[in-house]
Formats: sequence, C-alpha cells, structure tokens
Amino acid sequence: MRHLVNVGSVVIWPILLLTHDAAGHPVNGHWDAMGISIFMGGLFVAAWLLCVVVFTLVPISFQGVLGLNGMLAPNIADNMGVCKAMAGMIHAGLVVGNVIVLMMILALLLAIIMSMAGASHTFYQPSTDGRLPK
Repeated sequence: MRHLVNVGSVVIWPILLLTHDAAGHPVNGHWDAMGISIFMGGLFVAAWLLCVVVFTLVPISFQGVLGLNGMLAPNIADNMGVCKAMAGMIHAGLVVGNVIVLMMILALLLAIIMSMAGASHTFYQPSTDGRLPK
C-alpha cells in the first residue's frame, strides 16, 4: 500500500520526478546545461501560472467591484474609463493611474504588432511554396 501512495503522489505531483530519485531522496542540482534548462523550464511554468492567475482574477475582480451597473456605465462600455476604474479599485493616485493607461496602450500596440507579424508570415510561407494564386 505504501508503494501505491508513492506512485500516486508522483503521478499527482509531477514536479517530484525532478526533485527526488526513485528511493524518495532529494537529488542535488547541477549548474550544467541540463540544470539550467530545467531551471528555465521551471521559470516558464511559473510565468505561465502567474499569467493564468492574473488573467483570471483581474476580470473577475473588475466585475465584482464594479457590479452590473458599473459594467454597464457608458465610460466603461466604450473603454474610456477602464483605467480610471482600475486605478480606483486599488485606491491608486494619479501616477499609478497614468502607469495603468501606459500599460493599456502598450498592450494594444503589442496586439497590433503580433497580428501584423502573424499575417505577414501567413502570406510569406505559401508564396515561397507557390501556393498563392497569381
């Protein structure tokens, strides 16, 4: 029964595969290419989890704080008062409100740049393969 619990914990918590050997003893880390690769993979997973949490909690808290009437307000519906509402949620001043505005503008520019880069690649590859109409 003890072995089933250990196998179950390894299946449920895959990170144990990287930190413990078959006997359950912790493994020493190495700072070679493989160790750095594992470290970078861990950073990638941590960044992914942070993004999932932030992209889930921010809209939920935004809707929870404003409520139905706040979400249907004209300045929120046309996106002109979103930054002011977000700054008001955290009781921030003018400087933090302006930083939120700057981050929103940069996010919009990033979305535009990514769509333009994706569109150019979408047309370039079929053109090199000769699959676009002439």
